This record gives sequence, structure tokens and C-alpha cells, in this order.
Amino acid sequence: MQSRRVFPVALFMAAALATLAVAEPSARAFRFTLQIAAFPDIESAEAFAGQLVRAGERPFWGSIHIPGRGTWFRVYVGEFETAEGARAEGENLLSRGIIKEFIVKRASEIGLLSRSRRLGNKRDYSINYESRPARSTSYLPSRFKDGFYFQYPVLSATKASTGTVTLPVGARIVTSDLHSANASLIPRPDPVRLAFKIVAGETQAGRGQNRGQGGLWLGGDVDKALARLQWIVGPKNAHLLGIDDDGKLRVDARQLAESIMDGPVDPASQTLLVADYIYSNEGLLLIIQMAMGPNSYLLHIGSKAPTFGAEINVNGSVNLDNNYDSRINPYRRTGKKLTVERPPAGFDAMIAINPVARWLNLRVNKMVPVGHITFHELAEAHAKVSLGLDYLGSGVRPGAHNVAIDRERILHAQRPGSDIVLTAGSNRVLRSSQEIRQTYAESMGPVDPR
Repeated sequence: MQSRRVFPVALFMAAALATLAVAEPSARAFRFTLQIAAFPDIESAEAFAGQLVRAGERPFWGSIHIPGRGTWFRVYVGEFETAEGARAEGENLLSRGIIKEFIVKRASEIGLLSRSRRLGNKRDYSINYESRPARSTSYLPSRFKDGFYFQYPVLSATKASTGTVTLPVGARIVTSDLHSANASLIPRPDPVRLAFKIVAGETQAGRGQNRGQGGLWLGGDVDKALARLQWIVGPKNAHLLGIDDDGKLRVDARQLAESIMDGPVDPASQTLLVADYIYSNEGLLLIIQMAMGPNSYLLHIGSKAPTFGAEINVNGSVNLDNNYDSRINPYRRTGKKLTVERPPAGFDAMIAINPVARWLNLRVNKMVPVGHITFHELAEAHAKVSLGLDYLGSGVRPGAHNVAIDRERILHAQRPGSDIVLTAGSNRVLRSSQEIRQTYAESMGPVDPR
């Protein structure tokens, strides 16, 4: 090998590393946005975005490849901290005639886009991102759980030498007898099951005390329990739910994949499509998180329910777990919950609901659908067990009850025109059929057959 002049490598590396520096992102992040249109070509997307800019909006868009349907350009507007705020802005845009429809989306969807662009000036509802000079470090994007910096050493340029050196040459390798690798033989997880695990957080250890197989079991009147879960996931997904012989809830992954995809789809795209579909439905998301996650839950529909100790009466609803509860533990002599204040052995949480009881929300003077009450109780149990939250908030740490109400608002925003009544505010529990009929007769007209 011929000798060559040595280049100033240090100077070249310093220049290359400088190109890795990116602007430091804003300290704040938004959780929701509005998808207001989708087009099969970029020209239509840009034309529509131009109309929005002239109307005073600040749209952004990007492309996403949907197997079997091609590449689509989705147009979004707005950056919101709450789903209610996003929905209110969407209704405002509809009333002004700027858009014809909208869907409240989680901001995490934007990370799936490519060729994204933004136009227009910032609106009041958007977060004010500041432009800052690039730093000499490479910042890991905020979508990762723990952000940190890669520190690079300071490199200095040195004058190139005019001398020559002889570089070693590796021995020639004969490749004619080597066989090419068949990547299709590499074992891979089922793409839909992988999406379930990503959504449910099964890749992380469960927080509950029972570290065995997780899932959601049904007890008592299992038919009524299943009907409430089918209401939670919505009519389009009700057929996906079933019950095993031991009472465990089953989610049909194959039917879910078939209902989403048209034609053959590669495994990686299947995982992304299924995860995106689940995230767009807060009810389905909650059921997947509980049924496919690492913790064990029991949903019991009946007037009596089992506990870690004796059987108890259920007048309205009971939500038991093994965690510390600021409403209970400080008032027990040993500082521990009683056996009847804990779920049955083998479960991290139990949600028991009397099938006769109804909830009247006093803020709007309307009955809360029984499916929605079940959604709230399940979301609260999930927040206590999987997120390790107390029922009540403390300081900047939210309470499980508040997390459940936030998820109610997301579900409500995703299902405009539905009969959902939020439990926010005060609720009166009607514990008997006679009490329910009397309440309807006094203030609400004929008795609701449900």
C-alpha cells in the first residue's frame, strides 16, 4: 500500500462534532394536539395549511406511511396541556368555519411523522418555544424518559506532518465459501403482542406486591362486568373482549390486527399501527394496560365482594389495594390497613361495584352511565397500583382520583356526541331501585330502563 500524507484528523473531527449540536428544547411539553385533515399528496396539505395561516392559525404537518393505503399527509393545529382544551379549540374552529372536522390526538403521535413542517405565527394556545444558540453537547430528545447529555472532549487542531508512514494491510479474507445470512430466520416477537406490551408497560417491572402473571379478572356477575368493559372500549372494539375459563379478560389480538390493517403489512409497521390505534381510544388503552400489564386486578360486580379477610357488603363501589392510603393508614393502630381494606390474596387491587347502584352527578344533574363509573374506578385503581399514587394528591404529585378524572376528560373528548357524563364535582350514590325511581320522578322524568 502506498504511503499517504496524514490529514489533520483532529480538526476534521472537531468540525464534524460541531454539526451534532442541536438547539436545547423547551422545558415545557404539550400533551395533546388537533388533527384536522389528512391528504394523499403534499400539495393539498400545503394548500390547506396556507388557508389556515391566512385565517391566523399556525398549522404543522408531516407524512406517515400506512401499509396498504400509501403515504398520507396529516395536518395538525394547536398545542394543549389538556384534552378539554384541545376539544374546546376544535369546536371553536368548527364554529368559525375554518375546519370541517377534528380529532383530539396525543402529542406523542407527532413523533411518528416524517417530513414535518410548520407555518404561521404562534397562537396564544401554543407553547412559546424559544430559539437558543446550539450547545457543544448533543441533547437526547425529551421523548426519552431520562434526558442526559453526551459530553465530547475538546479537540484541538495540530499542524499536519510532512513525513510519510506505511500503514499495515490486513490479510485478504476468502469469502467464496461463506453463506449469506437469512434474516427471516431470526426469531421475533409477535408484532401485535409487542404493541400490547409497549402500551401496557410490561417491559417494566410491576409496582404491585403480586409479581406473578398480571391481568384483569372478572368476578360476581361476569356478564354485566363484561358488558361494562365493552362499553369502555366502544362498540367498534366490543367483539375483541372475551373471558377465559378462570375469569380472566381476554383481548383478541388477531381480530384487532385484522380490523386495523388492509392487506399484508410488515411486522414493524404492524406494531406501530396497533399502538397508534390503541392510543387513540382512552377506553381501549386502559383495558389493554390492565389486561396485558404486569399487575393483577379484579373487577367484581355484586352486592357482596371478597377481600383479604372477610366478605364485605358493597352498597355503591369499593376500590381496594395494598398501598399506603393517607385516608386510612394514619388512623389504624398499627399503621396498616385492616384485612377487609385489602384486595383478595393474589390481586394488587379489587374494584367492586353494586349492579343496582347509580351515580347522579350534581354538577350537571345527570346520571353517570354505569360503564363510565366502571371506567373511573378502573382508571383510579390503575393509577394507584401501576403508578404508585395515593388516592389524594400531595404537593406536585397528583392523586389517583385526579388522574382518573383526567382520563375521563380524554375519553369524553375522543367521543363527541356520546352519553358520557363526567364524575367531576359532587356525585350522589343511589343505592336502591326505589331511590333511583324517586330521584327520576322528582327531577329527571321517566325512569331510565338501564
